Amino acid sequence: MNILILSHYFPPEVNAPAKRIYDHAKIFSDLGHEVTVITNFPNHPSGILFKGYKNKWVSQNRTENINIIRVFSYLTPNKGFIKRSINYFIYMILSIVQGRRIKDTDIILATSPQLLCGLSGMILSKIKKKPYIFEIRDIWPESIASLGLISKKRLIFRILKLLENKIINSAKMIITVTSGIDSYVKKIRPENVKLITNGVVVSNYPIINKSKKIKKVTFAYVGTIGNAHNVNIILRAAELLIDEENINFTIIGDGAEQQKIFEKASNLRNVKTIPLLSAKEVIKEIRTVDVGIVTLLNDPLWKDALPSKIFEFLILKKPIILSIPYGQTTKMIKKNSCGIIAEVDNPDSLVNCIKYYTNKPKLREIHGANGRKLVKNNFNRKKLGEELLGYIEKIVS
Repeated sequence: MNILILSHYFPPEVNAPAKRIYDHAKIFSDLGHEVTVITNFPNHPSGILFKGYKNKWVSQNRTENINIIRVFSYLTPNKGFIKRSINYFIYMILSIVQGRRIKDTDIILATSPQLLCGLSGMILSKIKKKPYIFEIRDIWPESIASLGLISKKRLIFRILKLLENKIINSAKMIITVTSGIDSYVKKIRPENVKLITNGVVVSNYPIINKSKKIKKVTFAYVGTIGNAHNVNIILRAAELLIDEENINFTIIGDGAEQQKIFEKASNLRNVKTIPLLSAKEVIKEIRTVDVGIVTLLNDPLWKDALPSKIFEFLILKKPIILSIPYGQTTKMIKKNSCGIIAEVDNPDSLVNCIKYYTNKPKLREIHGANGRKLVKNNFNRKKLGEELLGYIEKIVS
């Protein structure tokens, strides 16, 4: 089977869409399928081209038995509505141009978060007369409206809503990554909507037992530092805990709010900041911390969000403090006893959770073990990728 994947992001970029698509593409390839990915030249989130790459009209190579076609990319940081929209539009056009040239295609898999990637999949599906699947990682345009980047009263929002409905209804199947997105899509079309959550390739995260003389307990945020991620609340908690000598914080990542967050953190002696790291470097850093912190804005849109950073903490036996709107993810963490819950946008509540874990090393150990068990049983990406492949095979057959 020949599978064509359209993805705005791909390794060496390290965000959640890039990791997911790479893992799934490799699973498909390992099972004997021919996989082609059309993507950008790596530059996310800074808009600066990764070392070793040149921004050509098109480049093609084969890695891990995956055909990777990179198209010219409009280089811009992951912030600002207009420039990002230009970036998305150029990728859409060029992915269609290159997709047309691929002779053998049985099915097209287009993945968001940005909506125009789905439009590219829909257009290529009509041109090549092949079915396409649209994988929805983010609810566009609702999510950008919730961040104040676009008003729901504007014409552009209504046009994007019409486009969203058209793309969703014309796909052979919709793949969603969270229960919240799943419910949202089923209001538009109830049939052929499948939930395939994010996860990790468990075999990539062996446990390495090291003796550690605990002098300080380290709480870490790892991932995108954007408008929706509410990382500022961690700094507010760190400020309240500035005199607690046995507590420190690490913030790792990049994004639209990184500069602002890192500048604030530079005034706090208990906070260490680390810019964007490779996937392997991130794992290495997570191994050195004690507890993960996962935060989002207090908006109902995020109540069933399932941030992918959760899985990397838990698979490495690091419990988490979860500060997101109450929903399915909160219930899951509580039910499986692999973390504790802080009230959203409440620094005092976050401080209480931090102190609680600091004083209970045995509980951290128990919750960490529970977290690894949860991920192995329910969020093993190999199993999830094989499940997705099963749906693809049914469509093609």
